[in-house]
Amino acid sequence: MRREVHSPSIQMVERAKSTALARWHWQQQYSLPSTVAFHRNIAAYFMKDDHDTLCNDCWPGQRYGALTWEQGLAIFTEQVPIGPMPYRTFRWGRDLQVWLVEGRDFRSPNTLRVGPEESIWGPDQIAFPKVFPAGSIDFAGILITYNYLAAFALASTLSISGY
Repeated sequence: MRREVHSPSIQMVERAKSTALARWHWQQQYSLPSTVAFHRNIAAYFMKDDHDTLCNDCWPGQRYGALTWEQGLAIFTEQVPIGPMPYRTFRWGRDLQVWLVEGRDFRSPNTLRVGPEESIWGPDQIAFPKVFPAGSIDFAGILITYNYLAAFALASTLSISGY
């Protein structure tokens, strides 16, 4: 079976402003015959961003109209089967390890001053790609993110060349 990584934005929830409208937008998009036919033949790994959760540049605790951050997260996981953690890793064939990261659920507010407490990832997600000891990797790896700066910082932390 063919696979794809569907990186954000999947659904522009901010048009909704309520739980009923947010669900309606998801159902409208995913009931289209072309979308149904696509996912019948191609497995997808989904990644979420701010537009899929609530609104542009949102963070935990916010609301947009009658829709809260928590409701936006619940609707996303209800509509998209991503499992218990929004960041995850999997093998893609014999020689490729893929890491999908998430840049919204654990982020600090945009109002926080730049410093060591400011982050787009939480501590568990920062440690997540480091699960393989140095020199033990016998396969290629790719980290997929929709945030270039996060990928650059991670590559620097892990001493990955080419960035």
